[in-house]
Amino acid sequence: MWIFLVSAGAMGAILALVGITRNRWLSVRRWTALWTGVSLAFAGLLVAAYIDGRIAAVEAVLGASTGYVAAVALHTLHHYREETRRNLVSHTTE
Repeated sequence: MWIFLVSAGAMGAILALVGITRNRWLSVRRWTALWTGVSLAFAGLLVAAYIDGRIAAVEAVLGASTGYVAAVALHTLHHYREETRRNLVSHTTE
């Protein structure tokens, strides 16, 4: 269980460092490249855990998958809130 929790937290921390909703010190191009690199590295870890087959490896990638999905959900929520705010502003100015 602790392997799952640690890997979920680690993935969430890594993606928070990258900037879940694009931090201010990276351009959009670099941020996209960094997210793509992290995603491809994670795909490699998934394949490696599958090939390895040990319970600890599988538990670690399941935890990391949870962290990844949670980070993407936060990213999507950010865009939803941004769009909602934009719509509210446009309706109040009409």
